[in-house]
Amino acid sequence: MAKALYRQLPKLDLLVSKPALSRFPHDVAVAAARRVLDDLRAQIGAGEVTALPDVLALVEAAAKEHTTGRLRPVINATGVVVHTNLGRAPWPAAAREAVQSLTGYCNL
Repeated sequence: MAKALYRQLPKLDLLVSKPALSRFPHDVAVAAARRVLDDLRAQIGAGEVTALPDVLALVEAAAKEHTTGRLRPVINATGVVVHTNLGRAPWPAAAREAVQSLTGYCNL
């Protein structure tokens, strides 16, 4: 059974050439495909997979996760005003608005 599942895994180059992955940079698509295929091989070897899922959808989700930022808002409840593990101190609204106007080159 496991041998048949291994044979059903798509080839990396064929998987990366799918139109659904063309919106991602090539190296991101390749890295995501390798990670998904490696995970599936490990799961097949451990007997955790009895039927292959939609591999293309898994690769697409992995590539999307890789290209979207991992930053998310948090609440600083540490008691430390500027906590280095939480980034830097938030900017006031006026400073954020002033920076938004600097979208091109400037004479810094």
